Amino acid sequence: MMVLEQLRVKLSAKAVSPRRVELVFRLVKARVTKFFGLPLFGRRLTLTFPVPGPLIIRLLFLLQRKKRPLPAYFDVLFLDEDLRVQQTGQGAYFVQKRPA
Repeated sequence: MMVLEQLRVKLSAKAVSPRRVELVFRLVKARVTKFFGLPLFGRRLTLTFPVPGPLIIRLLFLLQRKKRPLPAYFDVLFLDEDLRVQQTGQGAYFVQKRPA
Protein backbone atom coordinates (compact mmCIF):
# COMPACT_ATOMS: atom_id res chain seq x y z
CA MET A 1 0.00 0.00 0.00
CA MET A 2 1.22 3.47 -0.84
CA VAL A 3 0.47 6.74 0.89
CA LEU A 4 -0.01 9.27 -1.88
CA GLU A 5 1.26 12.77 -1.14
CA GLN A 6 0.97 14.33 -4.60
CA LEU A 7 -0.33 13.39 -8.03
CA ARG A 8 0.73 15.36 -11.12
CA VAL A 9 -0.54 14.79 -14.64
CA LYS A 10 1.49 15.91 -17.63
CA LEU A 11 -0.58 16.68 -20.69
CA SER A 12 -0.56 18.73 -23.84
CA ALA A 13 -3.40 21.01 -24.89
CA LYS A 14 -4.32 22.41 -28.28
CA ALA A 15 -7.01 24.94 -29.18
CA VAL A 16 -9.02 23.38 -32.02
CA SER A 17 -11.67 26.12 -32.21
CA PRO A 18 -12.31 29.46 -30.49
CA ARG A 19 -14.03 27.58 -27.61
CA ARG A 20 -12.69 24.01 -27.61
CA VAL A 21 -9.38 22.77 -26.20
CA GLU A 22 -8.28 19.17 -26.88
CA LEU A 23 -6.16 17.36 -24.30
CA VAL A 24 -3.63 14.55 -24.69
CA PHE A 25 -2.54 12.94 -21.42
CA ARG A 26 1.17 12.03 -21.46
CA LEU A 27 2.19 10.71 -18.04
CA VAL A 28 1.37 10.67 -14.36
CA LYS A 29 3.80 11.29 -11.50
CA ALA A 30 2.87 10.07 -8.04
CA ARG A 31 4.87 11.13 -4.99
CA VAL A 32 4.51 8.71 -2.09
CA THR A 33 5.67 8.68 1.53
CA LYS A 34 5.14 4.94 2.04
CA PHE A 35 5.84 2.18 -0.45
CA PHE A 36 4.25 -1.28 0.03
CA GLY A 37 3.39 -0.18 3.57
CA LEU A 38 6.99 0.63 4.46
CA PRO A 39 7.80 4.19 5.56
CA LEU A 40 10.49 5.96 3.59
CA PHE A 41 11.85 7.64 6.75
CA GLY A 42 11.26 11.26 5.85
CA ARG A 43 11.99 10.69 2.17
CA ARG A 44 9.60 10.81 -0.74
CA LEU A 45 9.56 8.53 -3.73
CA THR A 46 8.30 9.77 -7.09
CA LEU A 47 6.91 7.13 -9.44
CA THR A 48 6.31 7.95 -13.10
CA PHE A 49 3.73 6.10 -15.19
CA PRO A 50 2.95 6.52 -18.88
CA VAL A 51 -0.72 6.98 -19.67
CA PRO A 52 -1.67 3.92 -21.73
CA GLY A 53 -5.34 4.87 -22.14
CA PRO A 54 -5.16 6.75 -25.47
CA LEU A 55 -3.09 4.01 -27.14
CA ILE A 56 -5.31 1.20 -25.85
CA ILE A 57 -8.48 3.01 -26.95
CA ARG A 58 -7.05 3.61 -30.44
CA LEU A 59 -6.11 -0.07 -30.76
CA LEU A 60 -9.56 -1.23 -29.61
CA PHE A 61 -11.30 1.04 -32.13
CA LEU A 62 -8.95 -0.12 -34.89
CA LEU A 63 -9.64 -3.79 -34.12
CA GLN A 64 -13.39 -3.15 -34.11
CA ARG A 65 -13.14 -1.16 -37.37
CA LYS A 66 -15.01 1.76 -35.87
CA LYS A 67 -14.43 5.47 -36.28
CA ARG A 68 -11.77 7.12 -34.18
CA PRO A 69 -12.95 7.91 -30.61
CA LEU A 70 -13.43 11.51 -29.56
CA PRO A 71 -10.35 13.00 -27.89
CA ALA A 72 -10.49 14.41 -24.37
CA TYR A 73 -11.52 18.06 -24.45
CA PHE A 74 -13.18 20.94 -22.67
CA ASP A 75 -15.21 23.87 -23.96
CA VAL A 76 -14.62 27.35 -22.54
CA LEU A 77 -18.01 28.78 -21.60
CA PHE A 78 -16.81 32.04 -20.01
CA LEU A 79 -13.42 33.70 -19.80
CA ASP A 80 -12.20 37.02 -18.45
CA GLU A 81 -9.04 38.20 -16.70
CA ASP A 82 -10.03 36.58 -13.38
CA LEU A 83 -12.39 33.69 -14.11
CA ARG A 84 -12.77 30.69 -16.43
CA VAL A 85 -15.83 28.44 -16.66
CA GLN A 86 -15.45 25.27 -18.69
CA GLN A 87 -17.41 22.13 -19.49
CA THR A 88 -15.61 18.82 -20.09
CA GLY A 89 -16.49 16.31 -22.77
CA GLN A 90 -18.09 14.19 -20.03
CA GLY A 91 -20.41 17.05 -19.04
CA ALA A 92 -18.67 18.16 -15.82
CA TYR A 93 -18.39 21.90 -15.12
CA PHE A 94 -15.34 23.62 -13.60
CA VAL A 95 -15.02 27.20 -12.38
CA GLN A 96 -11.45 28.41 -11.95
CA LYS A 97 -10.33 31.69 -10.43
CA ARG A 98 -6.92 33.22 -11.06
CA PRO A 99 -4.83 33.31 -7.86
CA ALA A 100 -4.19 36.74 -6.36
